[in-house]
Amino acid sequence: MENWRYSFLAAALLAAACGDLEPEVSGTAAGTEDVSTKATLALLADSQVNSLAVWIMSGDDTTYVSSAGNGLVAECRADEAKIFAAGNIAGWGAGDGAPVRPHADTVTANLAAMTANNITCSFALDQTLLPGINELEIQAPRDICKITLEKVENRISEGAYAGKTITVEKVFLINGVGKYRIFAQNGSSSGRWWFSPSGMSPDAVWNDKTASHIAALVKSGEFYMNPPDLSYSNPWRNIAHGASETLNLSLYTGPNDTEEDFWAGSAAGLQAGGWVPRKTRLVLQCQIDGHRCYYPLTIDKPKANCHYIVRKLVITRFGTDYPDQPFDFSSSAASILLATWDNHPLREII
Repeated sequence: MENWRYSFLAAALLAAACGDLEPEVSGTAAGTEDVSTKATLALLADSQVNSLAVWIMSGDDTTYVSSAGNGLVAECRADEAKIFAAGNIAGWGAGDGAPVRPHADTVTANLAAMTANNITCSFALDQTLLPGINELEIQAPRDICKITLEKVENRISEGAYAGKTITVEKVFLINGVGKYRIFAQNGSSSGRWWFSPSGMSPDAVWNDKTASHIAALVKSGEFYMNPPDLSYSNPWRNIAHGASETLNLSLYTGPNDTEEDFWAGSAAGLQAGGWVPRKTRLVLQCQIDGHRCYYPLTIDKPKANCHYIVRKLVITRFGTDYPDQPFDFSSSAASILLATWDNHPLREII
């Protein structure tokens, strides 16, 4: 899905790219300032934007407009304004009925409501609105990131599992942000809902994407949610020794800026200590010779509108007992390529 573009009738440009996530606003505006008159903003979104909502906070007034299509016109006070807009968010779109009118600070990027072709995008900026028609062209980034596992290779040549076939059962994300407030004052660090937290009992049988878990409330302002479909897959592949299998499997999560990591090491420890926010991991669940194991690969501080590509995960030994148990990849081979959403390489993450 290409970044969507708006054509506002105003004079400024907002560019947002994965390598420079802070928006830059530049441009000039002409005309006579008169806050007693109205400013008109007309918006035309790209056809790939299925629904749109815009908040314009000008003076003491708030103007809100939304559409299930790609065209909008708004009239507001000509003054210094804060503009917030989000596309493809839950509650808007054809067939959804009358759109809800939340306050901008309560709007969320909700992974459970997205599909790979209907991903929430958003932008926010301060802008001087002049009387009459205003023109603005904007490019808005996506509010989640994409994590792709391209290939898995079986190179277990020593120990009890040497030469055995690896069966890939599932690939999923844990410690992921499934929902968060887009325009909240503290950004992505406030009002997060986590999915697949590793506070679940490691003894739970992972027959499906739901498993036993501890208290739903994991931290003040941060909640648990069921794993969204975009965070989970069941590829089920058999990989013979010496062979590799191309998965090209993409999963999605919200940004996670957590600094500290935590793992208690046992079911009793996890349940007694509760769950605290920790780093997001891509987990490969396998069976080898009838025994289940996990290969958790940490994705450190995933950022929105970025693509993390695990080009090849080489397995050289049996994995961990639990999905969130640390695994030393030094004897294996795993590297992550950081790229823009449209796969322009930025740097290698080892």
